[in-house]
Amino acid sequence: MVSPTDTKLEKAKKIYNYINKQIKWNNYLGKYAESGIEKALEKRTGNIGDINLALVTALLAADLEAYPIILSTRRNGTPNALFPVLSDFDYVIACVDVDGVKYKLDASNSYLPFGELPLQCLNERGRIIYSKKSSDWFPLTVEESSDVSYLLEGALDEQAKIKGKLTISSRGNKAFLKRQHIAKFNSLEEYWEKLDEEMPNVTLTKSSIQNLEEIDQLLIEEFDVIVDVTKQMGQDLLLLTPNIIDRISYNPFKAQERTYPVDMGFKSKTLYSVKLTIPDHYEIAEKPQNASLALPESTAKYRYVTQVNGNQLEILQSLAFNKPIFSVDEYFSLKELYSRIIQQQKLDIKLIGKK
Repeated sequence: MVSPTDTKLEKAKKIYNYINKQIKWNNYLGKYAESGIEKALEKRTGNIGDINLALVTALLAADLEAYPIILSTRRNGTPNALFPVLSDFDYVIACVDVDGVKYKLDASNSYLPFGELPLQCLNERGRIIYSKKSSDWFPLTVEESSDVSYLLEGALDEQAKIKGKLTISSRGNKAFLKRQHIAKFNSLEEYWEKLDEEMPNVTLTKSSIQNLEEIDQLLIEEFDVIVDVTKQMGQDLLLLTPNIIDRISYNPFKAQERTYPVDMGFKSKTLYSVKLTIPDHYEIAEKPQNASLALPESTAKYRYVTQVNGNQLEILQSLAFNKPIFSVDEYFSLKELYSRIIQQQKLDIKLIGKK
């Protein structure tokens, strides 16, 4: 399994992958091993404690510096910062120190890459256990952004429908959550059928996926699509709705008052790119104004740009949250940001027939 010529990081990754494959999670949490490491390996199943404490033991056996980190899942609440007690915690992960870099590891999910944690574990801080008498707080935040991008390239045909290709690319926690979602279906075909149902204006005519099992790679979904996003207002007038996929239609921040921070779990960015060829007998008469919105210090940013070059129309949008937690004081700024995004995405592009 582990070769003497392996680097420390290669050893750690091999051990992580081994434990991940050998012990399947039985859907029970826990900061302690339930069955014990030997029985868990023998039965090939165990709780969170069985899996991640086995991982710590295996890392130590390979002469790597490793420790358990106990934490409280998001559902369980935040542990008391001044007087933590064991009952505050309901989960344990592994930490391995490779050349000064501390990697946080959870081997309980086959779709979770080395060094990444599931959203339920991203809960401010955990307690790293150095020995029976020594422990300290350890941050559970993630520096990397979790991103998803949508690219639609196509042409508007004579029936006022868009025919083209849609590509969805996901990485980080967004890819992990997507892989978990896909795994709930009996087959990819069943997943694609459900996806087709959830997009009423989009018909999927051909579907494929890349890197579904290669969990440390970008997850790429490709679809041939027919999209109905136009309103025929007359023989020579079309209204084109540019926000085809994943449109923001409601404001998640509805409360009049907020007494606790907004915790998104991780930094994220969503990119939308639509590239369309417009029929020669139409021209763009009206389009939304470009918009650029940002919270102070660019902690959250939204950008909307339309560009026209001959009969080529390009619509670019991006929404970025550049930190995972927003304070109570920032709540109303987030609420206003979403309100303005919703208004921007309601705007149509007006096409008229050339005379």
